[in-house]
Amino acid sequence: MIDDTAKHEELIEILTSVLGDFRHHHPTKTQMAFNCPTCAEIKGSIDGKYNLEVHYGKGVYNCWSCGETHGTHGTIYDLINRFGSPNDLAMYTALNMQYEYTANENVPERKNDNLLLPPEFVSLVGKEKFGVYKQAYIYMNGRGITPAIIEKFHIGWCYAGQYEDRILIPSVTEEGTWNFFTARAMRKFVNPKYLNCDLDKELIVFNEALVNWDKTVFVVEGPFDHIVTPNSIPMLGKKLYPLLHSTIYDNANSNVVVLTDPDAIDAGIEIYRQLDGGRLLGRVYINIMPTFYDPAKFFEKFGWVAYKEQLKQSKRLVD
Repeated sequence: MIDDTAKHEELIEILTSVLGDFRHHHPTKTQMAFNCPTCAEIKGSIDGKYNLEVHYGKGVYNCWSCGETHGTHGTIYDLINRFGSPNDLAMYTALNMQYEYTANENVPERKNDNLLLPPEFVSLVGKEKFGVYKQAYIYMNGRGITPAIIEKFHIGWCYAGQYEDRILIPSVTEEGTWNFFTARAMRKFVNPKYLNCDLDKELIVFNEALVNWDKTVFVVEGPFDHIVTPNSIPMLGKKLYPLLHSTIYDNANSNVVVLTDPDAIDAGIEIYRQLDGGRLLGRVYINIMPTFYDPAKFFEKFGWVAYKEQLKQSKRLVD
């Protein structure tokens, strides 16, 4: 187990080196207060009010005086990067590496069993846009989904059975077999919108075989967000379950971007903070989609060029 007390003692030394003396230290809550450097710059001197609260257990900080107006809030990494020296930042990074960062405890064993797709499943790859396939193609075309995307993600359609009139997106393993699938209703007002296969989604990483871990990885909510977002992994929900968390942490060699729907900003920030530690420290970004648009809807409405520009807006939680 990690000795959090020892780690916190070293972290407090780094924080005092950067920010000076502190007040209102609550070790059980892992919170303490410092004088705010930004407030001192604005006022021309240290005000002695200790408005800069640091929650070193969660790795975040906020100034209750200028946090909203001057962006004095974010992660401790950003705090030290903003106000400390390169040596302070190097010490903080080394501290996080010294105490092994565990993305999650009790990570379950993954299941990559060969899964049979429903007998009513028909692949849409290379099919003509008429006859029984016409309705599926009209739906996919209306959402901006190209034949190239259909082929890459092995997308199909079910004409009958439990998943009737649903677009089915399977998850492929590195061995080229299926280990999961989800089916999206084409008709409006059908509930539930998505039906998953009868397996636990938390025991697989959806389309892990398609991820290039040496490039920026995007973490998205749903399967349609996934198929329009390059090098992405869908959570199939709004939470980062333990196996997916540890897989990203162990394998990502570049940046990780959390794509967040406008109605789930708090959840997105929580995922950002869960990932921003250890070997990923400082390499996690967030991208909050414009109001009324999740990634798939944005892609559908504005196309790839505009969506690519939106992805470039990813940022650290500093301002």
